[in-house]
Amino acid sequence: MSEPQFLFGLHAVLAALTRKPTPVTTLWVDAGRKDARMREILDAARKAGVTVERVDAQALERLC
Repeated sequence: MSEPQFLFGLHAVLAALTRKPTPVTTLWVDAGRKDARMREILDAARKAGVTVERVDAQALERLC
């Protein structure tokens, strides 16, 4: 199995969710963010069958 790869940024994530062949398996999002852009990304993840994990912002920062 290959090493996991991380993609950061709203525009990059949305592009990966809506364009093939980028395989996205899990999406980690800031649980506190509920704006229109996040709703668009969550909708794209749902349509792509991607698992969404809602975590706090500090957990996302630790990934960097």
